[in-house]
Amino acid sequence: MINWNSFLSKFNVILTYDDFIVDNKKSLIEQIDNLKEDLLQIQIKENLLLDVGWYPSFNINGEFQIKLIKNNNWDIPIKQLHTNDINTLTEMLVEILNNPSTASAARVQDV
Repeated sequence: MINWNSFLSKFNVILTYDDFIVDNKKSLIEQIDNLKEDLLQIQIKENLLLDVGWYPSFNINGEFQIKLIKNNNWDIPIKQLHTNDINTLTEMLVEILNNPSTASAARVQDV
């Protein structure tokens, strides 16, 4: 299980929501009941929010989505990242938290 407070302690961010109880040592199929849209939210700056969820909820064919939301504009995230692997998810989070404006184009879909 990932301790998000510890994970985020090296970044200057605020963990605003944490219902991420997915264990990176177990298969996703074993944890299907924990794969839902509202998993994690991190406030990066006053006007910048990082949102993590599983879409569609409770569907093993879904994926983790990271959305970077600016000025509360949920309809048009400024960046989106997608993966179905927990370890890749943490790598993506590190990448975007290190510099939200220049996350790797190879992993980021600008919208």
